[in-house]
Amino acid sequence: EIRNQKSEMLFASHAEGVQPDFLCLAKGLTGGYLPMAATLTTQAVFDAFLGEYEDFKTFFHGHSYTGNQLGAAAGLASLELLHGEKSIRRRTRLEESLRRELPVLWGLPQVGDIRQTGCVVGIELV
Repeated sequence: EIRNQKSEMLFASHAEGVQPDFLCLAKGLTGGYLPMAATLTTQAVFDAFLGEYEDFKTFFHGHSYTGNQLGAAAGLASLELLHGEKSIRRRTRLEESLRRELPVLWGLPQVGDIRQTGCVVGIELV
């Protein structure tokens, strides 16, 4: 399957080439409007906790936002939008605009550093 690389860069860990053992998601899945949360793991972590209840290998966890069908539907729709070509083009334009305009801030005495990864920007104020 061939995918646009930009569509895969939804998390900072992707941009850094890191695969976390656990990735916890919540409000970002539905914009905070509906209850939804997910805990993602690597296959190795999943397999380590896979077992019968009696084995006590199960990773006993849960979210206060578990099992809401409307939240799940909204989360899926949100992910579809994020992976859509229109969204990818808009994010790319925003990244380029930020990259082009941020150097203006370097001339300010209050700015110590500027970092950018995708659409996320960190500006150190000194």
